Amino acid sequence: MLKAYALLYTLALCHGLVAQNLVQNGGFEDHAPIECLTCHGREENFAYITKTWGNLSTGSPLLCDCKFKRTADDVRARLCDFEKLMPHGGCTMMQMSYLSRCTDHQFQTWGCSNYLTTSLTQPLQVGKVYEVSYWLYIEKPDDPDYARHIGMGLYRGAFRNQYGAML
Repeated sequence: MLKAYALLYTLALCHGLVAQNLVQNGGFEDHAPIECLTCHGREENFAYITKTWGNLSTGSPLLCDCKFKRTADDVRARLCDFEKLMPHGGCTMMQMSYLSRCTDHQFQTWGCSNYLTTSLTQPLQVGKVYEVSYWLYIEKPDDPDYARHIGMGLYRGAFRNQYGAML
């Protein structure tokens, strides 16, 4: 009986809470036209295409849109494979990668990863609780410790990862 009251209390408490997304363009749906799968690799092109998202790595995440039609001779068949996976919501997703066998430009850290960056629509407040959620699809990792390389970081201001180091 105590569990039932606790559940009712929790539901009543949560009933008044409304989730607010603090990330603009969270589903990547708002973007400029895609001319080719890898055209937006350079940092300035990536920011232009994705509007509010930036590329914070030497490799480039790929913006995948199921409405983009490839040519029949496109050799990048493994990129943005919508026959294997569709976005959780909408038609657009980001394809990212991690390679365990490479180093940064100064040969200090092992591993190469894609990083996305964006600014929040408002500052986080001390004492408030926030929830972070995102959908991941991991096909077949080549590194058994891949789970250690998935995450997010919050920083007080913008910064550059000009040497492509692991964060």
